[in-house]
Amino acid sequence: MRLDANEGITVRWTGNEGGLELLLEHSGLRTTEVEGLQIQPRSIDHLHLYCMLASNANGDFSERCRSFGHFGVMITDVDRFIERFKAAMSAYAEKHERDVSLRFGPIRYIDPSLPLDLVSDIDSLARKSTDYDYQKEFRFIIDSGEDRSGPLILQFGDLSDIARRITL
Repeated sequence: MRLDANEGITVRWTGNEGGLELLLEHSGLRTTEVEGLQIQPRSIDHLHLYCMLASNANGDFSERCRSFGHFGVMITDVDRFIERFKAAMSAYAEKHERDVSLRFGPIRYIDPSLPLDLVSDIDSLARKSTDYDYQKEFRFIIDSGEDRSGPLILQFGDLSDIARRITL
């Protein structure tokens, strides 16, 4: 289960779009008194996220991001980092004999008060509420091809040639 109840929402109905009838088949409950509804499917539980904050060209972060901690790691060559991420994913797939898929890019921030059209599980994890747009997040979404709740451990090797420790 995701810790953020607003992450991975595949559809949101705000109540301003017109009538909605909700039927829960197993309980027989049927109601039209629904003021809003959002769906976070359990099918996203097996997807793994690797999240990073993006800075400006000077390496500056917003003050709110500084509350996450005093230190960070600055990736100085993003293209090479992505190459190594892909290589680590390939090594994982080969070792575990699984098909894996990877999607990455900047998060799209959306207004949480607006309704959402139905989107795929992976697309639902590529967006967040505008409440978090100060993070300027870059996210890797990994489908490891297995249903597991623990962490996905990838081996990147030494990153000292493309990364450095920074003080926030």
